[in-house]
Amino acid sequence: MNHPVVIIAGPKMGKKHMVNMVKASGVAARILEEVAPVDIPQLINQPSSTLITTDVSFLNSSAAYKDKCFRVPLTTIMPKHLNRWNPVDWKCTGGHPALASAQNSNQRRRVSQELQHHWKDKLTINPLAYDALEDLRNHPYSTPAEHYQRIRKDHGPCVKSTLDWLVCLGTIHRQKYRNGAGIVPIPLL
Repeated sequence: MNHPVVIIAGPKMGKKHMVNMVKASGVAARILEEVAPVDIPQLINQPSSTLITTDVSFLNSSAAYKDKCFRVPLTTIMPKHLNRWNPVDWKCTGGHPALASAQNSNQRRRVSQELQHHWKDKLTINPLAYDALEDLRNHPYSTPAEHYQRIRKDHGPCVKSTLDWLVCLGTIHRQKYRNGAGIVPIPLL
């Protein structure tokens, strides 16, 4: 590893799982978990075998450090990959890793409530993302492609960075569909 690896994700998106996989692999790396975004620049100044996990609030500013680290934004899981190991009800999870790993509906409800609490805190720092997510949630019967087209129309063509942030936070799922790009809000229970 020539550059530090920075895993960027919202709550319960799998940062700890990734850290545990690296630890289990025996790879010699310094691991720094839940580093505050303001502290990352000083940690990635020099090439090193370091794994850093951080919050979604580092996503947009991380682009400035693309030559100094390998950035890994975690996202929701596509249906074909989600069902590869265990059959999971896509409509109940939207591909969110924590919801998908819940063993039953009661556990999924508890995880959903925790996520909503965390998301509320994070969305206060990104009003554009909050508005886009509310727009999606207020049109629950649209197709994924219709969601995407409406969001682009209502929020402008520069909405991509906002959607990237929402995906990394874990509040929406985005993928290509037959009708083109599409987005779906993660279901709330």
